[in-house]
Amino acid sequence: MTAAPAARRLLRLGTRSSPLALAQSRLVATALQAAHPGLVVELVPMSTRGDQLPGDLTKIGGKGLFTAELEAGLLDGSLDLAVHSLKDLPVRSVDELTIAAYPERADPRDVLVSEVATRVAELPRGAPVLTSSLRRQAQLLAIRPDLEIVPVRGNVETRLRKWRESGAAATVLAAAGLARLGLADEPAHAIAAGELLPAPGQGTLAVQVRRGGEAETLCAALDHTPTRAAAAAERAVVAAFGGDCTLPLAAWARRTRGGSALSALLAAVDGSEVVRAEVAGTDAATVAATCVSQLRERGADALLTRIHASRSRLREGGLEPYENLSGDSGVEAFELGPDFIRVQFRTGGVYLYTYESAGTENVEKMKGLARAGRGLATFISQHALVRNGYVADKAG
Repeated sequence: MTAAPAARRLLRLGTRSSPLALAQSRLVATALQAAHPGLVVELVPMSTRGDQLPGDLTKIGGKGLFTAELEAGLLDGSLDLAVHSLKDLPVRSVDELTIAAYPERADPRDVLVSEVATRVAELPRGAPVLTSSLRRQAQLLAIRPDLEIVPVRGNVETRLRKWRESGAAATVLAAAGLARLGLADEPAHAIAAGELLPAPGQGTLAVQVRRGGEAETLCAALDHTPTRAAAAAERAVVAAFGGDCTLPLAAWARRTRGGSALSALLAAVDGSEVVRAEVAGTDAATVAATCVSQLRERGADALLTRIHASRSRLREGGLEPYENLSGDSGVEAFELGPDFIRVQFRTGGVYLYTYESAGTENVEKMKGLARAGRGLATFISQHALVRNGYVADKAG
């Protein structure tokens, strides 16, 4: 009597469908299959809400926009595991899910992609730099307040294409993403982590599973203890200040000879205020707690309150905080109407620019610039608006 063939072990791995997410998930799938001969890992690409929505995601939900669909698949059993970029994963999740593995971290640094400079300090005065990361924006403006920050969305290849097409001096991306996509030919120059602190979890993958299942046991083989410790320390900073991509918050943990070190900061979006702390010690949890305490002692809570209060005050006045302009633009917020643009300046004045004589083409161009953030600082200044057919009236 012939024995029945052994059942094939199969794990369904949920992943976002972007090229980078697929590359990262293939790395995990290959490692799992190497650790468990005979195991088959099948990729299940999914489109998340964050992939589908246009515009600035910091205003409509932040990190969870890239993970909710994957977590739903784990909970309903259609997926066995999901691979996330840790920096996209909210700190708090449902009790039924857990992180079974943090594979060894890749390079956590940012890179300056530029053909005109190898360092931030070398960028031309007033140079446009593409990024939609408030963390990168705040730190860049703290170093170089003259830079023009231009928002850009899309996957890594899209951002690189927009950088080339725009003629901007540079864009800033994660070193790990470029490496995982094999984009070694780009003019990418590593920025020291001490100069531009990385996002919490940057360069780290998180393998999420349903708690207590076979997948948790299988995935544990990929866990890298130092990476898990760094992830816990950096996410302690995120948890303390409620941070996600809507806050200019950074944290970088690493091993030292004597134990571990953690650097962290919270900044105003325009780089005008930066609260920093750096702590080293033998116990990672104590280091993280001390770092959070030092940030609070140095004014992080007060800065956080000012950030939230400013946003609330503007929204109560019908204005949307405009956080993708350089710090010296003078613009704090704007509202686009059908035939007007209302602008609040950092000096406190609110001006209503009503359309009078400019053609429809000019109006649509201005609205497009406002939505994209590109060149709005120039258009929004009083003289430029008047020249383009707008008349400013003091509104408050």
